[in-house]
Amino acid sequence: MRELKFWEAVSEATVQAMDVDERVVVLGPGVTDPKGVYGTTLEAVRRYPARVLETPLSEAGITGAAVGMAMRGLRPVVVHMRCDFLLCAMDQMVNTLAKWRWLTGQAVPVVVRAVVGAGWGQGPQHAQMLAATFAHFPGFAVAVPSSPFAA
Repeated sequence: MRELKFWEAVSEATVQAMDVDERVVVLGPGVTDPKGVYGTTLEAVRRYPARVLETPLSEAGITGAAVGMAMRGLRPVVVHMRCDFLLCAMDQMVNTLAKWRWLTGQAVPVVVRAVVGAGWGQGPQHAQMLAATFAHFPGFAVAVPSSPFAA
């Protein structure tokens, strides 16, 4: 059996999704950086540079753009560097993304991926785990993989 580190599994899953569906795009701050969000976007940038979009650091703006992209037929994967800052995108996530299908009948296929921990010591702005919070909003499916295989 192959052994992968967590970041390698996330990277591989991202690239597999992009291989299968040309509508999958990745966007967020740091996704094209040489470190590639802890290595998770490096292979996607190498293989699909036009489909990996660097964005300014604006959680609400990034998430809102992804919602609009999905409404137009794309399948965005939003990468937020820290789970904590999803709260800055709460309006877009809860009031638009989670409810759009029920409001209009139109699916809005957006994946929001947020980093939790990174092994370098967490301060008060980088220590929250908000999965349970988002699990309470109708319209979301929350996944918290506990192993590289699950990722």
